[in-house]
Amino acid sequence: MTLWEEAAAEYPGLVPDLAEVAHGVNVFREAFEAHEVHGPSYRALLQEEPRAPGGLFGHGLWFGLQLAEPVPAVFVQPGLAPFEGLPIQQTPLSSRRLIGRRGFGWPKTTYAVGLPAPQRLADARIGAVGRAAKPIASAHGRDVVITGSQRSWVRALIPEFALGPLFGSWCEVAVTADAIGEIRELVVRDDGAVVGHVVGGQPGFYTLFQDIEYALRVDGAVLS
Repeated sequence: MTLWEEAAAEYPGLVPDLAEVAHGVNVFREAFEAHEVHGPSYRALLQEEPRAPGGLFGHGLWFGLQLAEPVPAVFVQPGLAPFEGLPIQQTPLSSRRLIGRRGFGWPKTTYAVGLPAPQRLADARIGAVGRAAKPIASAHGRDVVITGSQRSWVRALIPEFALGPLFGSWCEVAVTADAIGEIRELVVRDDGAVVGHVVGGQPGFYTLFQDIEYALRVDGAVLS
């Protein structure tokens, strides 16, 4: 199973909340595309970092340092309401939102997590080295992962990470707590299993890696 399939199986009680968060993300994107999201903070944000629709990358599970269990999270560019600050920030969201005439609810445990826009984007297939890698496995939250001599741990699992219409999106990605590895480098769990390959990240902050099984399922396509 891929990392997101594994997450759904591991945390079945969170599946309804995650579905509700996914709906809210879709409402926000539809409202943004319909020009129903206004305000100078949004305009300034998009002028600086035009990678994600409205500065919103997507949703997923967040494994915060002070959190005993993972929580549903919305991943946004720093500066997007409801907070402003340096990356990487996290804050609970209010439970009710209204954009234009579109209403939706966040589950009470939902967090907003600010991530700087990813750089070093991969636009190539995983290649033969990925196809030959054995054994493979799915990453889980708080797994220790390694690329070369660099180590970190998994802070987020995300079903789809949007980069905007001009850049596409990645499906089935994990976010590490530290920036590790280079583009297309394989990511190995500390037990030796290959869990993914690096597709992007922000130097000094985090790395994005895509689930290895998902990449192989789609014949090695990195961008989806």
